[in-house]
Amino acid sequence: MKKIFLVFILTTIFIFSFSEVFKEKISKNVELLYNYVPENDISAVTIFIEGGSLNYDYEKSGIENLIFRLVEKCGKNYSESKMNELMDKYFVNVSYENSYDYSSFTFSTLNKYLFDVTKIFADNFKEPNFSDEILKKEKDKMIDEIKSKEEDPDELLYLKLNDYFFKNHPYIANPEGYIETVQNLKSIDLYDHLKKIFSSRRVIISVVSGVPFKEVKKFFKENFGFINGKVEKVESLKNFNLCEGDTLLKYEKGGLQTKYLGCKFKVPSIKDKEYLPVRVGLSILSKRVYETLRTKHGLTYAAYVGASNKLANYGVFYVSTPYPDSAMKLYRDEVEKVKKEGIKQEEIDDMKNIYQTSFFLDNERTSNRSFALGYNYLLFNDYEYDIKFIKELEKLKSKTVTDAVSKYLKDFKFILVE
Repeated sequence: MKKIFLVFILTTIFIFSFSEVFKEKISKNVELLYNYVPENDISAVTIFIEGGSLNYDYEKSGIENLIFRLVEKCGKNYSESKMNELMDKYFVNVSYENSYDYSSFTFSTLNKYLFDVTKIFADNFKEPNFSDEILKKEKDKMIDEIKSKEEDPDELLYLKLNDYFFKNHPYIANPEGYIETVQNLKSIDLYDHLKKIFSSRRVIISVVSGVPFKEVKKFFKENFGFINGKVEKVESLKNFNLCEGDTLLKYEKGGLQTKYLGCKFKVPSIKDKEYLPVRVGLSILSKRVYETLRTKHGLTYAAYVGASNKLANYGVFYVSTPYPDSAMKLYRDEVEKVKKEGIKQEEIDDMKNIYQTSFFLDNERTSNRSFALGYNYLLFNDYEYDIKFIKELEKLKSKTVTDAVSKYLKDFKFILVE
């Protein structure tokens, strides 16, 4: 059965590897990646802007998120009501992500509407509407969402972890913003920031579509040629400035039926060769920790360990439980077991199957493939990076994973919300 599954996965990887991808320079700082998939009925476009939190100071946290929200909502040539009408007419789905390392804006539609919908969003980026009235309404929504997160103990835990772990680091500028930073953003700030990033940052437009490239090549150049600047080198990310050893900080929220414990710790950058074995090792540790805390001791319904996917990177441990002291001790016991007894090859092979299945399922959606295409190219200069990542999984051995993950399982920065 495993052999059949492996053949299936390798066949899938082969198909994705040899899909036709065209690269085209639109302007000095804009590149187009176009994956022509004839059997596709759906087209998806993702616009990536390099930089993320490096594009703004703490005081401007949330500015790119606010820009993307307003570009989705309207532009100078498209009112809110007209945008709603057109989005329904063209069956448009929109999503965006404002990360610490980049911002991305994705839209999808039927192939026959690709030109119409792309023109609308290109126009909204070229001539946005950040008028005071529209800006205030969207800022109020953002602030309500931030307040709601602060009331959620899970979200509060991660906000406190970030405040501590990201202190004196560019990542302290939360892409989703803080109440005080969103309140202070003005219309001129948004116009100036959009102009700045379009004139100084690398921009990748990645497309997956069933429309032949020769039919759209000129169109994309005409509609996105207004983004034209000289790419400025993005500041190199420094490492997190943290003390050695474990630490624990407590925050009292009150009125909680359980307690929320989490920690962060340094792991390799996604560009580091150790990232893959560390990520797999932490996924295996996560399974062990859950079985210990949930199945063996009944301390929780939710426990997790994992690696993030950032340029300056970190691992996380999370558990919600009435018994945080016991949960912390059992977590540390499992960490020591990894260091002393190692990780079995059988565990690694099982995890490979999970990763490979996830890769296949994620790539079934056109919008996900559009995102992956641009993400891989922006961060790794290789649009097939995730395919190579999956292939590298097959080479992982027990000693490699054990040595790599053991190296980073230390200096845990714990936060407890109770």
